[in-house]
This record gives sequence, C-alpha cells and structure tokens, in this order.
Amino acid sequence: GFSIGSNDLTQLVLGVDRDSGILAKLFDEDNTAVKAAISHAIKGAHRNGKEIGFCGQAPSDKPEFAGFLVDLGIDSISLTPDSVFKALEIVSKAEMKRSIEKELNGAISAKTNEKDMTQDTPKKISA
Repeated sequence: GFSIGSNDLTQLVLGVDRDSGILAKLFDEDNTAVKAAISHAIKGAHRNGKEIGFCGQAPSDKPEFAGFLVDLGIDSISLTPDSVFKALEIVSKAEMKRSIEKELNGAISAKTNEKDMTQDTPKKISA
C-alpha cells in the first residue's frame, strides 16, 4: 500500500518550508492544490487495487480534515493521541454519510433500471 505524508506533500505542492519563519504562514493542508493532490493519490492507489493511508498533522489539528479524507475513501488515518476522540466522531459521521449515499445511489439505480424495463415500447407508425 501507500502512505501520504501530508507535511512533505504540502511543502512540495506549495513550495514552502513549514519551518521557515518567513514562509510558514503559507503552509496549509486545506489549500485547494494540496487537497487535489491528496484526492489524486487516493484515486490512483484505489484504481490500482492498493490501500492508502494518511499521516500528518492535519487530521489531528483539524478533525474536519479527517472527514474530508473519509469522503475521498482513505483507508487509514494516523492521529495524535489528544485528537483521537474528536476525529473519531467526525470520521463516524462521514462514514455514515458515505454509507447512506451509497445505499441511496443503489436504490435510485435499481429504480431507474426497473422503470426502464417496465416502459412500453413505442409502436411504429407507418405513413
């Protein structure tokens, strides 16, 4: 499998050193480009039948970031001990949402297929 190191990925994508007094304020895992890179990595791993995890400070500092990762289908998340309970709450809600959406999409798909099968075929009219 794979592991996304968010600190290194963020530094690479944004071109900033988080330890620099001058540039550290620009370091942000919530940046759209960073999130796009994370999404791309998760999709690529899954497309190739591999699991992918996430390690980094973002889900620990911002538990809602863990929800973002779950929405993308991440397989595992590393957290600091002091953030586990808050992140678990958010992850649980995100997992529930994914499950409900999956069920709804399946039900809609089944209903659409049922409707397609029961519609009358139009009669051919000749002039």
